[in-house]
Amino acid sequence: MNRIAPLALLFVLPLGACTPTVTVGGGGGGDPSCGAEPATNPDCPEAWVCQDGTWVDTSGACPEPACPLVEPSSGAACPQLGMTCDYDVDVPCGPYGMMTAVCTTSGWQTAYPACMPEPTCPATAPTVGSDCTGFEDGYYCEFYVDCGELAFEAMACDLSTSPPTWQLQGTPACGDCATAGTKEACGATPGCGWLVPGCADPAQTPIVEGCYPATGCDLAGCATADELCQPFVYDPCADLPCNACGGEYWACVAP
Repeated sequence: MNRIAPLALLFVLPLGACTPTVTVGGGGGGDPSCGAEPATNPDCPEAWVCQDGTWVDTSGACPEPACPLVEPSSGAACPQLGMTCDYDVDVPCGPYGMMTAVCTTSGWQTAYPACMPEPTCPATAPTVGSDCTGFEDGYYCEFYVDCGELAFEAMACDLSTSPPTWQLQGTPACGDCATAGTKEACGATPGCGWLVPGCADPAQTPIVEGCYPATGCDLAGCATADELCQPFVYDPCADLPCNACGGEYWACVAP
């Protein structure tokens, strides 16, 4: 037994020398080995522990604060600088919009999306293909036309062209080639074509430049029985790489 006691003593003493000194903070107190306990953040309190002469925070990371359930008032107190929260709210220029609240040194600051006023349509229908610079994409204008009954045609600004140009949305209101007053409008109307006068001898009648049905009245007939179907001369190579200058087209005329 006398031989064991010194061995036990040698075994215990080194363990005591390696054990760290730990003191739990007492909320604003101090420790001789660490000094005064650090100040505590009231928004996210630390759990200070004096360990081997150094204060250590054992509380872990602070949880992220939650956004208010409803949009905060501008200037109201907020929990964390730089924090942002988004809310769906009614805005003057649409049924819904996104309001963003940002936490600043002055409290919550809110921002709404900018509301652009709706563009103003021209007083009269613009020419198809004419410049519409300044008119917003996504809007269209309706213009009333008189073609035996009240109807309307819609036009929108096409931003894919340079400069942007007015284009018909669908077919012209009356569905009649005669209502397409420009070459562009005629080309946008199904079943219509733009004809220009061709070379003709004195006995032939050149056509009046304008928009006509693709099928002449010699095959399609006239709309009313009192109209006359007669031949006119047009240029079949207008805007095309060919040399002919006179073609025959049958059109209806009033008696």
